Amino acid sequence: MKQSLPSFILRYQKIIFIVSALLTALLFWGALQVKTVNTLENMLPQDDPDLVTYQNFIKEFENDYTYLLVLEPQILFNADFLNTLHEITQSLQKLPHVDKVHALPQAQNMVAKDGMLSMEDLFEYPLTEETTLTFKSKALKNPFLLKYIIHPSKKLTSIFVILKPQTNSLLKQEAREQTWRDIQNILEQANKKVPFKTHFAGQATFEQALSQSTRHAQVWGTAIILIIVCVVFYFLFRSIPGVLLCLGLVGTSFVWFLGTIGFLGKPLNFVTAMLPPLILMVSVLDFIHVYSLFIHQPPNFSPQEKLAHSLNKFIKPGFLTMVTSGIGFGSLATSSMEATRHFGLFAVIGIVMAFILTVGPFSLLVMHFGSSLKTKEPASPWISKAVSLLAGLSRDHWKPVLILALLVLGITIFKIPQLTIETKPIRFYPPDSSLRQDVKLIDRSFGGTTTIDLIVKGEPGSMKNPETLKEIEIFAKETQKINYAGYPLSAIDFLKKGNRVLHDNNPDFFGIPSTTQEVETLFSFLEKDPYFKRLASPDYSTLRLNALVEAQGTQEGKQMLKEVKELAAKTLRAPLALTVTGANIVWMNMEKMIANSLITSFTTSFILITVIMALVFRSWKLGLVAMIPNVFPILVTLGIMGWMHIPLNMVTLMIASLALGLAVDDTIHLVMELKEEIHSLSLKEAIANTFKNLGPAVVSTSAVLSLSFWALCVSDFLPTYYFGLLSGVTILTGLAAELVLFPACLICFKKWIFNTPVIPATLRTK
Repeated sequence: MKQSLPSFILRYQKIIFIVSALLTALLFWGALQVKTVNTLENMLPQDDPDLVTYQNFIKEFENDYTYLLVLEPQILFNADFLNTLHEITQSLQKLPHVDKVHALPQAQNMVAKDGMLSMEDLFEYPLTEETTLTFKSKALKNPFLLKYIIHPSKKLTSIFVILKPQTNSLLKQEAREQTWRDIQNILEQANKKVPFKTHFAGQATFEQALSQSTRHAQVWGTAIILIIVCVVFYFLFRSIPGVLLCLGLVGTSFVWFLGTIGFLGKPLNFVTAMLPPLILMVSVLDFIHVYSLFIHQPPNFSPQEKLAHSLNKFIKPGFLTMVTSGIGFGSLATSSMEATRHFGLFAVIGIVMAFILTVGPFSLLVMHFGSSLKTKEPASPWISKAVSLLAGLSRDHWKPVLILALLVLGITIFKIPQLTIETKPIRFYPPDSSLRQDVKLIDRSFGGTTTIDLIVKGEPGSMKNPETLKEIEIFAKETQKINYAGYPLSAIDFLKKGNRVLHDNNPDFFGIPSTTQEVETLFSFLEKDPYFKRLASPDYSTLRLNALVEAQGTQEGKQMLKEVKELAAKTLRAPLALTVTGANIVWMNMEKMIANSLITSFTTSFILITVIMALVFRSWKLGLVAMIPNVFPILVTLGIMGWMHIPLNMVTLMIASLALGLAVDDTIHLVMELKEEIHSLSLKEAIANTFKNLGPAVVSTSAVLSLSFWALCVSDFLPTYYFGLLSGVTILTGLAAELVLFPACLICFKKWIFNTPVIPATLRTK
């Protein structure tokens, strides 16, 4: 392959250019079709038990996919504001994707007429100043409104906008985004009539924020990475044509990758949306090596000879780095999480495409513009000297280097067992962000911003039994004592209120009726209320308790869930059984998946890459030693996360496998060069020459990678921010390990590595 591929490329260069141009045009159209979807269904496998339970709950009861709006007017009970609020809710209810709106204008009272229960509007609109006083008096006597709609200070009022269920995640995303735009327009128009502040929360709001953060990171991260690539490339080679070729490569790689995703019909999410910037980085690494090899060819060579010699020297290590990077990224496909698995699979596609474009059309472009690629390379000489000096010091003083490395490793890995996992979207934003501030305000004012549903299931008709209902009532009251949990609204609350209304609002009758017949009678009246139907199954075997809960982290949520289940075990007797569900619960239960994904992906990539390196280097001993400078930075980074209390999440879990796949690329180039040098030199001399020759390329690729990763820090989305920050730190730590730790390891283990039959005798150190 090494000899035949350059000849093939040179022989069929016209066909390569034509095919590449056609594919680029076709894939550009596919790139335009790519969507960004951040929904639970797009994150998890469709057979995930928690997701299945949640979806079944939605089918039986109600979609809890909600925009929660809290309005803060100057005066709440003011005729102008209340009339404007009525117009807002009427407009919201007419939106095509809105199922139901719960707000103050929709408030109703339960009344008894001719011995039967019915619901009537609290008041008719439009209100006047006089009728507003009456409305205020009625509203403040309604416990439901005081709990969920009106803040006790009478300065805030909430609007629950419940969206219609959608059949797939893409439709769900489109419905949410369209509704979000419509809500913004409605509120903007209303604010022109009566000024008020708006605060947002709810599951739909969180997912909308995820989408906005994803797009922000994509656009700005990619733009900054392109600038970094141009600056670093020009700094290294001082060639404008070279910079333009590099930009052409990353742009084409970007189009090919996104176009393939578009033709596969797969949307991006906040995890996979980081792939386009990463593919840009990977494509630059190969191009730097090919470009550097080309301009270093003897000046008396023709452009064709320069390219042939460059590719002959690049293809084997380049192909191996493509394989190892593919393994590092692709190992994430072992994850049980849909988003992480797609990240791994898509990454492999992007890496292969970047390699094909580098050795194919863009190596030919380098050849054709060869006369324009002359460079003074002002940066390379001093980089070569600095790298050679550093490697020499490590080689000659290997014992202190290894002791220092062990000390650093011991200090950092001490904290790895203390790593925590965070899965709640609200914790993906800084505490001072507007979303977190809104959530904090609403939590404090209304006792929660998200919901969990406590589903109590028994036998058909069992929910008409007064004793069973009393058990559930006790359970519901006790849940209020659990941190972060609020009182769960249920059919029992409607039942108790209906019982009181039927008895002339006598407070002594605010309770569960004593006979099954009375319960059945009241339920028959209440069934006419559409909202009541969402709290009990038609056969009365199941009751839904809907509780507002405060925003909390994964660990706090797990503790709350544990206490709820323990309470249910104490208060609910068989055959009653409790199931806890909701989007909140599904997000929280991703914790185990994240931990398993980290372990399985890193273990898979480590084993496969080690085996490949041992086979390529023809020595399993050399393969193991070569892995030391690549595993070292990953362990250090995980330790730093423990010391800085940075949690693992769906994004940061990928750092270990990605960093291993990228860091090992430089090791392959170094070892391949070392094996050539060592045929005629001693080990110490071979180390010096290897790092002198490849030092600029190793440093430049690491600089491009680390700076490009840090470009992701422009995001206000904490998983993306920490992913970029820590990945950049890992790459730089890996560079230090390559330049300092690796030479020390080679000298330390020289007898163990090189005294083996598969290594030529000339490799043995004198």
